[in-house]
Amino acid sequence: MRIITDHHLARAVISSDGFSAYSLADSYRALGQHLGHDFGPVISLFDRLPTFLDGEAHREARRALAHSMSRNKAEQVDAARNFLTTFGATKLQPGSCFDLLEDLAQPLYRAISSAGSPSAWLATEGFDLVEDLALLFSPATSLKKRFGINRRLADFTSRHGTTASHELGLLMLGIRPLTGSLALSLYDVLAQHPDAPLSAMVWPARLAHSALSYVDRICERPTIINEEHFEPGEHIRCVIQSPDWSAEQRQAVMFGAGAHACLGRPLSDLVWTMSAACFAAHDHGVAVEPLRMRHDSDPFDLPARTMVTILA
Repeated sequence: MRIITDHHLARAVISSDGFSAYSLADSYRALGQHLGHDFGPVISLFDRLPTFLDGEAHREARRALAHSMSRNKAEQVDAARNFLTTFGATKLQPGSCFDLLEDLAQPLYRAISSAGSPSAWLATEGFDLVEDLALLFSPATSLKKRFGINRRLADFTSRHGTTASHELGLLMLGIRPLTGSLALSLYDVLAQHPDAPLSAMVWPARLAHSALSYVDRICERPTIINEEHFEPGEHIRCVIQSPDWSAEQRQAVMFGAGAHACLGRPLSDLVWTMSAACFAAHDHGVAVEPLRMRHDSDPFDLPARTMVTILA
């Protein structure tokens, strides 16, 4: 596997039609064959998600995703507004202590997703399974955990159908990118203004950090980009969030590029704008604890602890 950290080359590879998406379904097919284990439910899920598809299958999956995301848009905005209003009145008050991921980003995502879907299972088992499905991305996840998630997904599909399973997968694609990016971006602003009230802090127009750190591509044919030669079958890992890049460079690839550009960008931008406005509406100062990151969330850089205390 070749790892690309140069911004211009990474962006060019992501945008090029000489490379295909990395198939997570194929990786589970290979793992299942090696272990003699049936990962059928997981494979079926990943075979339908646009992130891992190309060509007509990818276009069809994106159309279905766009349609799903457009449902109840007004209700989703109202849910976000109502959640943040309550959060501001209860949490952004002197003496309050909370975690940006667990107490803000994750429940906000749940509120928005629940408003966008009529599915009853969201209020019960759905989100617990969504959060665990994201563990299937990480090489740090144990085989025992993968087996358990596969069994739970099979049981879920047998009771709710493949349509519900597909909706579950779409939620999985959004939960870590949005919640992790929101928590990290809010923490960054608060940490940069240790002596300022919330209302006087500089709040960027967009998310400053993405929780997704890289994307993988497979070279489909002999390709030359910026004098770099790529051979068919070569596995390429493109870093899309490097601390060595400028803010503008990170923004340029934060939501992908080319055919695989993220359809969730409008929602992410709106959630950031509303969240920043919620914080900026208060005059209290804050104290933040040192940021701690997880080590089992690859390919996402997720915070393990983002504690904030509101001061008088």
